[in-house]
Amino acid sequence: MPSGQRAGYSLHLKLFSAFMVGAVLLLATGSIAFYFSMKVQSYYEHILRKNIAQERSISRMRDSVNDELRYLTRLSVNLMSDKEYDDVFKKIDGFRLEYKNQEAKLKQVIEGGDQEEDYAALASVGAKLESSVNEVTHLFKTNSTNPDRIRLVSVYYSELEETISELFAKVAKMDSFITDRIKHSEDEASRYSATGNTLTSLAVVLGFLSAFVLGVVLSRYLTRKLSFVAEQLDIQAKAMITVSEQLIKGSEDIRQRTVSQMEAIGKTARSTAEINEKILQNAENSKMSAVRSRESQEAVAGMRTGINQLNEAVGKISDGTLGIANEVQSSHEQMKAVVALIQEISSKTRIINDIVFQTKLLSFNASVEAARAGDSGKGFSVVAEEVGNLARSSGVAADEISSMLGRSVASVEKMVVETKQKVEQLVNDSQSKVDEGIESSENVIVLFESVESGVNDVLSRMDGISQATQEEAEGLRLVQDAFRELETLAGANRTAVLDFERQAGSLRTQSNSVMMAVLQLQEVLRGGQRVA
Repeated sequence: MPSGQRAGYSLHLKLFSAFMVGAVLLLATGSIAFYFSMKVQSYYEHILRKNIAQERSISRMRDSVNDELRYLTRLSVNLMSDKEYDDVFKKIDGFRLEYKNQEAKLKQVIEGGDQEEDYAALASVGAKLESSVNEVTHLFKTNSTNPDRIRLVSVYYSELEETISELFAKVAKMDSFITDRIKHSEDEASRYSATGNTLTSLAVVLGFLSAFVLGVVLSRYLTRKLSFVAEQLDIQAKAMITVSEQLIKGSEDIRQRTVSQMEAIGKTARSTAEINEKILQNAENSKMSAVRSRESQEAVAGMRTGINQLNEAVGKISDGTLGIANEVQSSHEQMKAVVALIQEISSKTRIINDIVFQTKLLSFNASVEAARAGDSGKGFSVVAEEVGNLARSSGVAADEISSMLGRSVASVEKMVVETKQKVEQLVNDSQSKVDEGIESSENVIVLFESVESGVNDVLSRMDGISQATQEEAEGLRLVQDAFRELETLAGANRTAVLDFERQAGSLRTQSNSVMMAVLQLQEVLRGGQRVA
């Protein structure tokens, strides 16, 4: 707080205090009146609910007695079956139970009140009625014929009517008393409600008077204070208008410079982007060349592997050719063994021919002996003849076998000689071709090793080029990021300048508004006299 300034309460606190004084007075008076009226209303509402409950119980008791009387009348004038009589007695019992329930409720309501004597009289009449009804129903149930039943009901019906009339008189007396008390309660409630309304009106009048007095006092005090405030606001508003105009001019100059800076940064950034695009394209091309070089390297390695496999296959073919030659030589030896076996069979065939000759000779001798024997030798003659035929057939077969064996031996020997010659020729030719293939593949391997060395050198150079290109691209990317940050900063500066211009314009507008408010405040304080 500046020196020399006296401490005091704020305007807000003073207005709030004045409002609170009036509000407290109004609230206190209204609360007293409201409490008094609510207390009275609550008390009489309790009495009213109690009286209404009494009247409801009495009404239901009257209805139960009327229903009993109606069913007793049916007993006296109608002839019914036993089942219908039982239904009537059940109805009467139900009505008696309802009467007792309502009587108990009525007792709870009026207990401790000024109607206990009337209730005692009503209860006495009710007990008398219950006793009479029980006696009638008992006698009615103990007599089995309808005429006796009707006679019994007729005898006790007049007594029941007297008891019921007495009960209705008691009920009417209590009902009349309750009706009068309800009306009295309503009148009392209306009177106290009018008193509460009067007090409430008085509280409102006092509140308005307090507010009026406080308003007059505060208005004089506020007029002096607000006049001083209006003069100070006028001075400050004029100064704010001058400052806002200067700020607007400075912000326009800064905005123009920011726009020029953004245009220069944009051109440089576009040029850098084009260079970066070319470098990225070169990097992509170098990557593709490196990929192609690696593919060539893999192809050369695959071809060298294939040639090695081809050499191995040629070696296997050479080994297979030698194996075939060995197998052919083995077959040749086996064919010689077959020829020897055929020749041995041929020698055995000559033995068969000798046996055939001896058999023929024996057959001839047997025929001679059979002829000498005459009739007794006929059977032996037939056998000798058949043996001779068999010997001749065996001789023919032996000759054919010998001929066939001779031809077979000649054919086999010829085939062995020809096969041996052809196989030896093929083996020699194959071995020559295999040697040539091995020599050619070795030459190709040497050539591919030279190509692979060149491809590795190219691949190493391409990797160096690709790495250098990537480093250049990374450097340009950093440059582009820097330009983008500059563009962002320039845009932020432009936005800040525009925001500053808007705030300066808003400050000027608010200053004008303050000036208008000061003029209006002075007009209000001076009663329509403006200050130049």
